[in-house]
Amino acid sequence: MLREIGVVLSIVAFVVVTADIANLNSCDIVGNVCTVNQLRITPCRSRRACILKKGTNVSMSFDYTPNFSTTKLKTAVYWADTGAIFPDLGIADGCTLTTCPVVSGQDGTLNYHLVIGKKLPVGTYIFKWILWNEDNEEQQCCFKTPVQIRKFSGASPNMSYYFLLFVCLFVTINCEYVTRKICKEVDNSQCRINYVTVDPCLHGPRFCNIKTDKIYDIDVNFTPYFTAESLRYAIYGDVGNMYTFDTIIDEPRSACDSVDCPLRRDTHTANFKLKLDKRASGKFPVKVKFWNQDDESQVCCFTFNVKSNNLKVNEI
Repeated sequence: MLREIGVVLSIVAFVVVTADIANLNSCDIVGNVCTVNQLRITPCRSRRACILKKGTNVSMSFDYTPNFSTTKLKTAVYWADTGAIFPDLGIADGCTLTTCPVVSGQDGTLNYHLVIGKKLPVGTYIFKWILWNEDNEEQQCCFKTPVQIRKFSGASPNMSYYFLLFVCLFVTINCEYVTRKICKEVDNSQCRINYVTVDPCLHGPRFCNIKTDKIYDIDVNFTPYFTAESLRYAIYGDVGNMYTFDTIIDEPRSACDSVDCPLRRDTHTANFKLKLDKRASGKFPVKVKFWNQDDESQVCCFTFNVKSNNLKVNEI
């Protein structure tokens, strides 16, 4: 077993971690019409020029601050050197990808999954993305980013995470990434849970073997589709495995110590503490839920499985 673990760890040591934040350059636009604050491309193995594999989907998201207001937006991606429109998106209704109406001075985020077609030419290019006021095309947000389009050869870059999970399924090691599920009773269109880690998590990712009276870190990478001045969170257990989650592990409290407040429409990582005490035992799901204090319908929620010999909890 030790030899197997050594081989696995040697392989994992070569897994390339996906970087989200991409290289961003402003367009030559007269006047301070809009500021693009950050661009995220997933997967992006090189910040200098993101490597995009033909025949794959790429998640692209950027934050912007417009100095104009409008109820109608258009958007398109161009090949910067030729001015031709990138074939996947075309000229699209921007309001289907970001929040409308757009208000001057208020931050916005645009999200899109770009298809990198199999027939696209291999090489290094500059993508030019424009988001503009349909009633006044001079009012636009614009940026450029370098990319490398390559042939698909085996696993795509974002397979590193899934490969690690695959390895953890067959070898007992301390795998921090856990298999999480979305909560059934909430509107999951309000938030996307990207990944969850529990440190330490023996027997992950299917479940975490929890020791009593020990503090565990739960790190949640998430993208909310709402803003909030303040957040609250709570952690529940479903000891009876009836999907009732009627056991309080951590009572509702402020989440602003776990993630920066006010919350923006952006990708964040929150850190929660989990401590289980001595009363119940067995394998059961734990639910982590955090929400806008002013609007409880705006919520992020997920579950993951734990196994404990003892757990002291407060019954609702």
